[in-house]
Amino acid sequence: MGKVGKVLCIGGSTGAPTMVSELLSRLPADLCAPVLVALHLPETVGRSFVRCLTGRVPFPVRVAENGVRPEPASVYLGPGGMHIGVSPAGRIVLSPKPAELHFKPSIDVLFYTAARSFGSGVVAVVLTGLTAKKDAVEGARAVRRAGGQVIVLDDPASRFLGMPKAVIEAGAATRVVDAKHLAPAVQEALASG
Repeated sequence: MGKVGKVLCIGGSTGAPTMVSELLSRLPADLCAPVLVALHLPETVGRSFVRCLTGRVPFPVRVAENGVRPEPASVYLGPGGMHIGVSPAGRIVLSPKPAELHFKPSIDVLFYTAARSFGSGVVAVVLTGLTAKKDAVEGARAVRRAGGQVIVLDDPASRFLGMPKAVIEAGAATRVVDAKHLAPAVQEALASG
Protein backbone atom coordinates (compact mmCIF):
# COMPACT_ATOMS: atom_id res chain seq x y z
CA MET A 1 0.00 0.00 0.00
CA GLY A 2 1.31 3.48 -0.83
CA LYS A 3 1.66 6.49 1.38
CA VAL A 4 -1.66 7.99 2.50
CA GLY A 5 -2.46 11.54 1.37
CA LYS A 6 -3.26 13.09 4.75
CA VAL A 7 -1.76 12.79 8.20
CA LEU A 8 -2.88 14.22 11.54
CA CYS A 9 0.04 15.17 13.78
CA ILE A 10 -0.64 16.11 17.39
CA GLY A 11 1.89 17.71 19.71
CA GLY A 12 1.72 18.80 23.30
CA SER A 13 3.32 18.84 26.69
CA THR A 14 2.05 19.78 30.14
CA GLY A 15 -1.71 19.19 30.27
CA ALA A 16 -1.86 17.66 26.79
CA PRO A 17 -2.59 13.98 27.56
CA THR A 18 -6.12 14.84 28.70
CA MET A 19 -6.65 16.98 25.60
CA VAL A 20 -5.38 14.15 23.34
CA SER A 21 -7.88 11.76 24.90
CA GLU A 22 -10.74 14.25 24.50
CA LEU A 23 -9.83 15.09 20.90
CA LEU A 24 -9.38 11.50 19.74
CA SER A 25 -12.61 10.38 21.42
CA ARG A 26 -14.51 12.95 19.34
CA LEU A 27 -13.11 11.90 15.96
CA PRO A 28 -14.91 9.36 13.74
CA ALA A 29 -13.88 5.70 13.68
CA ASP A 30 -13.39 5.90 9.91
CA LEU A 31 -10.87 8.76 10.13
CA CYS A 32 -9.26 9.29 6.72
CA ALA A 33 -5.75 9.81 8.11
CA PRO A 34 -3.28 8.20 10.47
CA VAL A 35 -2.63 10.04 13.73
CA LEU A 36 0.96 10.59 14.91
CA VAL A 37 1.40 11.94 18.43
CA ALA A 38 4.43 13.59 20.04
CA LEU A 39 3.90 14.29 23.73
CA HIS A 40 6.56 15.28 26.22
CA LEU A 41 6.11 12.19 28.38
CA PRO A 42 8.68 10.18 30.35
CA GLU A 43 9.84 6.94 28.74
CA THR A 44 7.93 4.88 31.30
CA VAL A 45 4.53 6.45 30.57
CA GLY A 46 3.97 5.64 26.89
CA ARG A 47 2.53 2.14 27.18
CA SER A 48 0.31 3.07 30.13
CA PHE A 49 -1.00 6.08 28.16
CA VAL A 50 -1.81 3.76 25.24
CA ARG A 51 -3.73 1.50 27.63
CA CYS A 52 -5.55 4.55 28.99
CA LEU A 53 -6.61 5.62 25.49
CA THR A 54 -7.65 2.14 24.37
CA GLY A 55 -11.39 1.86 24.77
CA ARG A 56 -11.80 5.64 25.02
CA VAL A 57 -11.09 6.30 21.37
CA PRO A 58 -12.77 4.69 18.35
CA PHE A 59 -9.60 3.33 16.69
CA PRO A 60 -6.44 1.35 17.52
CA VAL A 61 -3.76 3.08 19.59
CA ARG A 62 -0.17 1.84 19.81
CA VAL A 63 3.31 2.99 20.68
CA ALA A 64 4.97 3.83 17.35
CA GLU A 65 7.50 1.40 15.90
CA ASN A 66 10.34 2.21 13.53
CA GLY A 67 9.63 1.50 9.85
CA VAL A 68 5.86 1.08 10.19
CA ARG A 69 3.70 2.63 7.50
CA PRO A 70 0.95 4.50 9.39
CA GLU A 71 -2.57 3.47 8.46
CA PRO A 72 -5.68 5.69 8.46
CA ALA A 73 -7.83 5.57 11.59
CA SER A 74 -4.90 4.41 13.74
CA VAL A 75 -2.96 6.29 16.42
CA TYR A 76 0.82 6.05 16.81
CA LEU A 77 2.27 7.51 20.01
CA GLY A 78 5.91 8.55 19.93
CA PRO A 79 7.79 6.73 22.69
CA GLY A 80 9.45 8.79 25.40
CA GLY A 81 13.18 9.21 24.89
CA MET A 82 12.91 8.96 21.09
CA HIS A 83 11.90 11.39 18.39
CA ILE A 84 9.03 10.31 16.16
CA GLY A 85 9.20 11.42 12.55
CA VAL A 86 8.18 10.41 9.06
CA SER A 87 10.49 9.29 6.27
CA PRO A 88 10.09 10.67 2.73
CA ALA A 89 8.44 7.33 1.89
CA GLY A 90 5.83 7.94 4.60
CA ARG A 91 7.11 5.44 7.18
CA ILE A 92 7.56 6.11 10.89
CA VAL A 93 11.12 6.90 11.92
CA LEU A 94 12.20 6.70 15.56
CA SER A 95 15.57 8.12 16.53
CA PRO A 96 17.38 9.59 19.54
CA LYS A 97 18.86 12.21 17.20
CA PRO A 98 19.08 15.12 17.09
CA ALA A 99 20.33 14.63 20.64
CA GLU A 100 20.59 18.36 21.35
CA LEU A 101 16.81 18.79 21.34
CA HIS A 102 15.65 18.94 24.94
CA PHE A 103 12.35 17.10 24.51
CA LYS A 104 12.04 13.57 23.15
CA PRO A 105 9.82 13.18 21.31
CA SER A 106 10.14 16.63 19.82
CA ILE A 107 7.05 18.17 18.30
CA ASP A 108 9.27 20.11 15.89
CA VAL A 109 10.79 16.87 14.55
CA LEU A 110 7.36 15.31 14.00
CA PHE A 111 5.88 18.37 12.32
CA TYR A 112 8.97 19.09 10.19
CA THR A 113 9.34 15.53 8.89
CA ALA A 114 5.60 15.19 8.26
CA ALA A 115 5.66 18.43 6.27
CA ARG A 116 8.58 17.16 4.23
CA SER A 117 6.82 13.86 3.52
CA PHE A 118 3.13 14.83 3.25
CA GLY A 119 3.33 18.51 2.26
CA SER A 120 -0.09 20.13 2.14
CA GLY A 121 -1.63 16.90 3.48
CA VAL A 122 -0.46 17.65 7.04
CA VAL A 123 -2.93 18.76 9.67
CA ALA A 124 -0.90 19.65 12.76
CA VAL A 125 -2.49 20.28 16.14
CA VAL A 126 -0.70 22.14 18.93
CA LEU A 127 -2.16 21.43 22.36
CA THR A 128 -1.16 22.68 25.80
CA GLY A 129 2.37 23.04 27.11
CA LEU A 130 4.89 25.43 28.57
CA THR A 131 7.33 27.38 26.43
CA ALA A 132 10.66 26.62 28.10
CA LYS A 133 12.24 25.42 24.84
CA LYS A 134 9.53 26.60 22.39
CA ASP A 135 9.06 23.14 20.89
CA ALA A 136 6.40 23.24 18.13
CA VAL A 137 7.14 26.72 16.71
CA GLU A 138 9.64 25.74 14.00
CA GLY A 139 7.71 22.58 13.14
CA ALA A 140 4.49 24.57 12.76
CA ARG A 141 6.30 27.00 10.47
CA ALA A 142 7.49 24.07 8.34
CA VAL A 143 3.93 22.74 8.06
CA ARG A 144 2.69 26.16 6.95
CA ARG A 145 5.51 26.53 4.38
CA ALA A 146 4.54 23.12 2.95
CA GLY A 147 0.91 24.24 2.58
CA GLY A 148 -0.41 22.20 5.52
CA GLN A 149 -2.70 23.40 8.27
CA VAL A 150 -1.79 24.20 11.88
CA ILE A 151 -4.64 24.19 14.39
CA VAL A 152 -3.75 25.67 17.75
CA LEU A 153 -5.66 25.29 21.00
CA ASP A 154 -6.33 28.54 22.82
CA ASP A 155 -8.93 27.84 25.46
CA PRO A 156 -9.49 30.09 28.47
CA ALA A 157 -10.39 27.00 30.53
CA SER A 158 -7.01 25.40 29.79
CA ARG A 159 -3.85 25.92 31.76
CA PHE A 160 -0.36 25.78 30.31
CA LEU A 161 -1.02 27.74 27.12
CA GLY A 162 2.58 28.89 26.65
CA MET A 163 3.31 26.50 23.76
CA PRO A 164 0.20 27.35 21.73
CA LYS A 165 0.70 31.07 22.40
CA ALA A 166 4.28 30.83 21.10
CA VAL A 167 3.01 29.25 17.85
CA ILE A 168 0.32 31.92 17.51
CA GLU A 169 2.78 34.75 18.19
CA ALA A 170 5.16 33.30 15.58
CA GLY A 171 2.38 33.59 12.99
CA ALA A 172 2.44 29.84 12.41
CA ALA A 173 -1.20 29.07 13.24
CA THR A 174 -3.70 28.52 10.44
CA ARG A 175 -6.59 28.38 12.87
CA VAL A 176 -6.99 29.03 16.59
CA VAL A 177 -9.83 27.27 18.41
CA ASP A 178 -11.09 26.49 21.89
CA ALA A 179 -11.40 22.92 23.16
CA LYS A 180 -15.08 22.67 22.19
CA HIS A 181 -14.29 23.41 18.54
CA LEU A 182 -11.05 21.42 18.25
CA ALA A 183 -12.45 18.11 16.92
CA PRO A 184 -14.74 19.79 14.34
CA ALA A 185 -11.80 21.95 13.18
CA VAL A 186 -9.62 18.85 12.74
CA GLN A 187 -12.33 17.01 10.81
CA GLU A 188 -12.86 20.03 8.57
CA ALA A 189 -9.13 20.37 7.90
CA LEU A 190 -8.77 16.67 7.06
CA ALA A 191 -11.76 16.87 4.69
CA SER A 192 -10.42 19.88 2.82
CA GLY A 193 -8.71 19.42 -0.53
